[in-house]
Amino acid sequence: MPGFLLRRRSFLLGSGSALGAAAFGTVRAALAEVGTSQVRRNHALLVAVTEYPNLFRSEWLEGPNNDALMMRDYLTTDAPVPFAPEDIRVLATGLEGALAEPTREAIAAEMARLVELAEQGDFVLLHFAGHGIEQPARFPDEEVDGRDQVFMPKDVQRMTQALGHWPNGYVDKDIRDDITAIRSKGAQVWAIFDCCHSGTMTRALDVRPAGEVSRKIDLRHYDIPHDMWGQARSLASAGTVTGPSSMFGPADDVADVQGLAPLVAFFAAQTTEETPELPLPPHSEGATQMGLFSFTLLAKLRENPQMSYRQLGQAIHHAYLGMNRVRPSPLFEGSLNAPVFDSADGRAYVPQWRISGRGDAREIAAGHMHLLSPGTRLAVLAEPSHTLSDALGVVEIGSASALRSQLTEVAGDPDPDLPAIALSDIPEQAYALLLESVVSFELTVAPPIADGPHTALAGQVMGWLTDIAADEAQPIRLRLVPPEAAADIRFDIRSEAEVAALMQEQGGLSDSDARLVAQAAQSDLPRLWLLDTSASHSLRPTERPFSRGLDADSLGQVAPWLRQSLGAVYRATNLSRLAQFDDFGESDVQIQVTRLPEFQSPLTRGEALALHRTSIVQPGNTAHVRVENLGSTPVDVNILYIGSNYAITSMLEEPVRLRAAAPDAPNAVYSEEVVEFDATSFGRERLLVIVTAAEALENPLDLSFLEQGGVRAVGRGPVAVSDFGAMIQTMAAAATTRGGSSLAARRAAAQGQRGAIYVYSVENVPVS
Repeated sequence: MPGFLLRRRSFLLGSGSALGAAAFGTVRAALAEVGTSQVRRNHALLVAVTEYPNLFRSEWLEGPNNDALMMRDYLTTDAPVPFAPEDIRVLATGLEGALAEPTREAIAAEMARLVELAEQGDFVLLHFAGHGIEQPARFPDEEVDGRDQVFMPKDVQRMTQALGHWPNGYVDKDIRDDITAIRSKGAQVWAIFDCCHSGTMTRALDVRPAGEVSRKIDLRHYDIPHDMWGQARSLASAGTVTGPSSMFGPADDVADVQGLAPLVAFFAAQTTEETPELPLPPHSEGATQMGLFSFTLLAKLRENPQMSYRQLGQAIHHAYLGMNRVRPSPLFEGSLNAPVFDSADGRAYVPQWRISGRGDAREIAAGHMHLLSPGTRLAVLAEPSHTLSDALGVVEIGSASALRSQLTEVAGDPDPDLPAIALSDIPEQAYALLLESVVSFELTVAPPIADGPHTALAGQVMGWLTDIAADEAQPIRLRLVPPEAAADIRFDIRSEAEVAALMQEQGGLSDSDARLVAQAAQSDLPRLWLLDTSASHSLRPTERPFSRGLDADSLGQVAPWLRQSLGAVYRATNLSRLAQFDDFGESDVQIQVTRLPEFQSPLTRGEALALHRTSIVQPGNTAHVRVENLGSTPVDVNILYIGSNYAITSMLEEPVRLRAAAPDAPNAVYSEEVVEFDATSFGRERLLVIVTAAEALENPLDLSFLEQGGVRAVGRGPVAVSDFGAMIQTMAAAATTRGGSSLAARRAAAQGQRGAIYVYSVENVPVS
């Protein structure tokens, strides 16, 4: 059964934007002026480590070289500021154009070279891809947690009990010192680390999708000190709620240091997490092994290079949620409000690309990494300065790779206001302007592996999943894939004792872990585990996936549980996917979400939650939400909460309508405590603030039907997909038709109901 694809028209193009014709020039031409009027040099150092001669061959990587290739390609073709090829230096093994091997000495030499070359106003991009690790701090008094974070160059040596560290490792303090030296010369630095430092998640290796590899070292293979973390544990603050930390220490604003140029640091994972590389884009021909973080970062940059670092971090965070990837939680620090590459010039980004080829073979230099996919529609413009009213017609993307798409003629759902155009009729030097996006409301599901001690149970589960996927009356759209394929949801059958054995096999257990393992050792009842796309297992309260027992007496209830659970996952995942669409600007709506300690009022200063990171909460804390409508039309507000088990709860008795902003409009602000965190569930959870433009003469949009226990089906006819509320309702009903709307309907909707979903991720942890 095909997945449901919903067409989402562009508001920019449909709302009669006041952009001048010159703003519709090519992206490169429109943005190349940035920096050319300034005395500024843009430098890049790309470090890719794939081979580790002193480590086990099984721990070598493939993805970092591809990360460096893709980053170099972006900097030379799509970046909003010019990078001269000679200013992009690559350290890698076996990569064409690399200057040297990625050894510790070579990295030190290149960093010293940047210090020598950097001048006031320059920009420096640093990208490190490879293995990361932790070690006991060389200077314990300088590390909050008693640990050093280490990037591992090619010539890293093995840690031994006698040494207590990884020789030739590039340690966080050295990285900080090198970056500080560059900043002291007046050059801005953006440092990107696509590596992990310590894996605390237990992965069932036979469940992990084929090709997915974690960028971490397995410490069981090495002669490390027996109590390596004893001193670190004694230094860490027990029972204290802290935010995420990185190799720069606690996630404070690392950039505001007097006398230093700004710094932005992006990390693929927190210090207690691992990050993967895998074939990307998933489910596509010609997928390339890449770091998930680097791939997603470049995809979001290509989607819109005219955003701030904070918005980029938010886009990456929402993309991970849309993949149903609970972990890792990328971390973003520094001068996040600055525009990426410090390149903003006030122009709106226009997604369009020159059409190449002749006759019926036409293509554009944009693909999956630009968030384009088969079915996406593009308007053909004869000149890059033309607007939509000058369009010659519409074409579709027939097939796409990471960076290229082949065009095809529109097959169905014609638009009466803008007819299709034959490929052979497209003039030379024409441009393709993004007209609409395709949103896939489909959940890919990998069944349990049908071998081992639970083969019979795996067969039963596969049968139930097949029935659910084939049920046209079920308001979800599932696509079953093989157990080894990439999937949004993975099922596994193991007893708690078997999961405990996995944790024990991984090693590095804390005292509390050891108690969990001992308690679970006798629990041999098979359980059906619902895992996210990374297939991570654990018995830790904050990391434990949702599961249910498969005892003989309750097998008859498994199929209904599967239906209900998959329905909740489907809606939770697709709501996060819709978060990529934000039709409101900062001048339209202002949202503040604050974590308050127990028994404190909203007037007491609390910790602000951010859209670009996961915030720590504990039972007894509350979340206060303030929404202010700054626009000239009313808006409706819904607040939903998605638990760690994908349950969806509406946090309002009824939706709130906020009047248009005006001196005499007191109802333009909503300000209430809406959530009290408790001990009924722990782990990664999400608070969704959903804002939609109010429909005239209609009741406020009520999304309470999305609650897990109250799903309702809605009509399955054509939908005006620019209507944000209709998009949500269509997603919830899993419509099987492809809704479309005319340009006239789209323009009307663009002036009416807009919408946005703001996703605040929290991790609810027990009170120690």
